[in-house]
Amino acid sequence: DVAFKALERAYLDQAGGRAVNRPRSDLYLPGVHDGSIYAFKSMEGGLVESKVVALRLNSDVIRWEDREKRVIKQKVPAAPGKKWVGLIQLFSAE
Repeated sequence: DVAFKALERAYLDQAGGRAVNRPRSDLYLPGVHDGSIYAFKSMEGGLVESKVVALRLNSDVIRWEDREKRVIKQKVPAAPGKKWVGLIQLFSAE
């Protein structure tokens, strides 16, 4: 409940012009596995009144598979333990 209220305040701040953000940036490199790519994604946002900034990072291995006459994007769980890698860091802007 606390998280949803914080998100609601953040969206209201965004709508009211009291927030700033940078659209997501994607960086792609050839993958080490056949038919894969490496994708690094990042984005930031900040709330003026709350004086907080968030940084989101994703590090993914992606491949495309043919399934039932369709090409499907597949995120590969390449981290130890067959997990995906994502990180959100929160910073005080005070």
